[in-house]
Amino acid sequence: MALVHADSPEEVVSILQKAGYWDDPKVWRDLGDNENNYSVIGAQQSDPIAALVEKVVNSIDARLMNECISRGIDPTSKQAPTSVRRAIASLIEGSDPDKAANGRIEHWVRKQRREQAEYISISATGSKSNPCLSISDLGEGQTPAAVPDTFMSLAKSNKLRIPFVQGKFNMGGTGALRFCGGLHHFQLVLTRRNPALLPDGADNPWSFTIVRRMEPTDGERSSVYRYLAPIPTGDEKKPMLLTFNVESLPIRPKGNNAYALQQEYGAFIKLYHYEYTYRSHVLLSDGLLRQIDTRLPSPALPYMMHECRAYKGDSDRSFANPATGVLVRLADDKGDNLEQDFPKHDEMVVAGQRFRISLFGFKAKKAATYLNRSEGVLFVVNGQTHGTLSPQIFTRSKVGLDYVADSLMVSLDCSELSRTALEELFMNSREALAKSEFRTAVERELEDVLNHHPLLREFNNRRREEKIKEKAEDNSSMEDTLKEILSSSPSLASIFLSGQKLKTPFNIKQSAASDKFDGKLFPSYFRFRGRAQDEELSRKAEKGRAIRLSFETDVEDNYFGRSKEPGSYTVEQELDGAWVAVTQRSMNLYRGNATLTITLEGDEPVGKQVPLRFTVSDDQMLEPLVSSARIELIPYQDHDTSDTKKHKKKNPKNDGNDTTDQAGIELPTATWISKEEWDDYGFNEHSVLRVLRADTGGDKAKFDFFLNQDNIHLLNELKHAKGKEDLVREQYRVGMLLLGMSVIHGLGKNADGDVVRERADQVTSAAALVLIPMIRHLGKLDLLLKPKLAEAA
Repeated sequence: MALVHADSPEEVVSILQKAGYWDDPKVWRDLGDNENNYSVIGAQQSDPIAALVEKVVNSIDARLMNECISRGIDPTSKQAPTSVRRAIASLIEGSDPDKAANGRIEHWVRKQRREQAEYISISATGSKSNPCLSISDLGEGQTPAAVPDTFMSLAKSNKLRIPFVQGKFNMGGTGALRFCGGLHHFQLVLTRRNPALLPDGADNPWSFTIVRRMEPTDGERSSVYRYLAPIPTGDEKKPMLLTFNVESLPIRPKGNNAYALQQEYGAFIKLYHYEYTYRSHVLLSDGLLRQIDTRLPSPALPYMMHECRAYKGDSDRSFANPATGVLVRLADDKGDNLEQDFPKHDEMVVAGQRFRISLFGFKAKKAATYLNRSEGVLFVVNGQTHGTLSPQIFTRSKVGLDYVADSLMVSLDCSELSRTALEELFMNSREALAKSEFRTAVERELEDVLNHHPLLREFNNRRREEKIKEKAEDNSSMEDTLKEILSSSPSLASIFLSGQKLKTPFNIKQSAASDKFDGKLFPSYFRFRGRAQDEELSRKAEKGRAIRLSFETDVEDNYFGRSKEPGSYTVEQELDGAWVAVTQRSMNLYRGNATLTITLEGDEPVGKQVPLRFTVSDDQMLEPLVSSARIELIPYQDHDTSDTKKHKKKNPKNDGNDTTDQAGIELPTATWISKEEWDDYGFNEHSVLRVLRADTGGDKAKFDFFLNQDNIHLLNELKHAKGKEDLVREQYRVGMLLLGMSVIHGLGKNADGDVVRERADQVTSAAALVLIPMIRHLGKLDLLLKPKLAEAA
């Protein structure tokens, strides 16, 4: 138990030295029986939290394996569950796995979650600055003979043919080694097989080992990971582990006592001085629990988090909590944290592979409680995040959700993808997306879904309205000034738009979130908009371009995406005399209106009439709802909206709302931001301008400008303005707007929002010191130069 209680690498070294093992190379066996294992292990996860999550996933796998084998089911047989969800339903819940709602912990009551979480735990011990992390589980456990082929193996196919476990590559569990502190990267493994899985009377001792990194010796080119195995066997290269016989050990935590409860079987793993960011109390908002939450957003089984270091607290709640993942927490607390109509569940199909999409729109200043700033889109497989996209995807010009980029999270459930598709989408480390054509196709389809989703557009418009409308000023004087400057300079006039202010920047009717739609649980109709259920739709579509079809229905928004009694739909195309499934499609359903986006199969010629069949069904329908369409293909047209093309829109009413320009940039709205609001815009005393895109590309680019009225250089100029404060403020505002517009022009009006924002911030912050003095003194140059010019003449 000395190694269990040790909380520093120095203690581990001392224990091994006293036992006579530290300096004896004969008692250390190559991990994976591979002397070149350092390169393999070093190529695992690059993030310590992702590596730690693999340990938790392995514990969940061990629990499911234990439940399966204890029921007399061979995990590799046809009688075994075919997915993680079905395993949870049949082995843990004892429910019908054929029902989609079963096997999901979000449907469990809190008591059930707490009870099941007690089977797996993570506890933090040692110092506050250098914690040790212990993971214990009541899983199947291993016999001493099996440890070299399980815990201490590399790249073996232990789980490859078991369909209901997460770990497949038999390497993820070793990724945590490189993040164990000190030179030696110590990890303790202690395990015992569940006696119920062994024949009666079989010898069943505990076995343990310690893994260490050993520096290269003569003939070795790199370090090697080895584990303690001092018991000789017939093969000198394969000695065995130390063992001992005892019925149970006090290695399970309770509250803030890491070793309070007895454990009879399973596994205990300790990572010494584990190096991860933000090592505060594990249950705090910046602690370990929240860091794991987005990496394991919907675990197959809950687990316990215990803080066992020297923190103060009054009850067990201060030190221990069940962990269920960020998606389950949001489902529990959506009323306090999410905007109306969220979460929203949809789906998309790319190359025949189905993704379930969940959209989470947070209330103002609530997202930070749940999200890491680097994670906007989570690609999730069986509850574990395998890859992410940053929130910058929301500010891409093809998406245009700048106003909610910091209040939006998207989860793509990839659990139904084929093994080949998973390999194309993710790296083997299961922490990053791979660079592949399939990954690119998924991103492009996701951009399209986000761009055209009515709930997200409404959310973005409403947030923009909140930021601008309440403090909107009369910008007419600014616009007049800008127009005068632009019209007096041919070079500027050839670049920037000299349009006029729109009557209102908001479509209030569209952005009102209070409009109620009481959808039914199951639809009585699902038909093309404005047509009867059995009425065929005929329309034209450009060959090679995505096709959008509009439907109307009386069913609730999450009909296709909900976990309880969901609906399903198919899209089929008649091709070469047979009906085939359309493999590239997405659907959004919102307040009785649905938009289906598809890409036709095959290479049908222009002029061809392509029949389509759309079918909606669920378990309650006696007959499915079928809609038919006939699409006539017309030639592809190049809708080029690049900056090099000239566009002019006439206004027959001549009411001043026409816009003309090569660049297609509308005059921006300009809003002053005070020091009290800096946090909302990422400002500091040197910040000047925050630019947010207010459109999603097209003929006209629209941007909103937010100016820091408490910029330190502006305040210094105002201090010495002596009665000309208003003039200085207007010079500052107009000057910075011109600089911001020049940035947009330089980058192109379809540049991603994050790129525009960062460049505008850099340019205007650098110019803030000299802008007002430059304006003031450049106007006097003609007076200064007249004597010199006269003398020269």
